[in-house]
Amino acid sequence: MGRLVVWPDPSVGSAVWLLPAETSVHDSEAKAKAEFLAEALGGDAYRRIIDFMRPRALAAVAESAWYLSIVGVAPSAQGRGIGTRLIEPTLAEADDAGVECYLETFDRRNLNFYQRLGFSAVGSHAEPVTGATYTILRRNPQARPAHS
Repeated sequence: MGRLVVWPDPSVGSAVWLLPAETSVHDSEAKAKAEFLAEALGGDAYRRIIDFMRPRALAAVAESAWYLSIVGVAPSAQGRGIGTRLIEPTLAEADDAGVECYLETFDRRNLNFYQRLGFSAVGSHAEPVTGATYTILRRNPQARPAHS
C-alpha cells in the first residue's frame, strides 16, 4: 500500500509513503493499520486523532495525492542531507507521474526542511486529542529537466 525507503544502514533513517490503492486493498490495509496502532497506542486515541485530521487533509489535497507518512533520521546523522536523499526519489517519481504529495508535521522546526523540497503549508490545526498544532503541507508536481 506504500513505499518504504531505507538508508543503507537502517538505523540511520527511513521514509514511509502511502500511495493510492484499489479501494478493497486500501480498506483492508487501513483496518489492519488502525487495529495495530490502536493496540500499540492504547484505547481509541489514534482513531480520534485520525478522525480529526483526515477530513482536514482531504479538504486541502487531492485524494490521489501521495502521502509522506513518516520520515526519520537518527539525531546523530541529522544535518547531512540524509532526509532529503530519502525523500527525493519518490518526489521525482511523483513529479514524473504528475501527482501532488502531502504530509503533516507537528514540529514547526520541520517546515523549512519541507519547504526546501517544494512543499507549502496549506493549513494548521489544533488537534484536540494531543493538544498539539499540526501543519498540512502540499507539494504540486514540478517540471523536471529533460535528460539527454
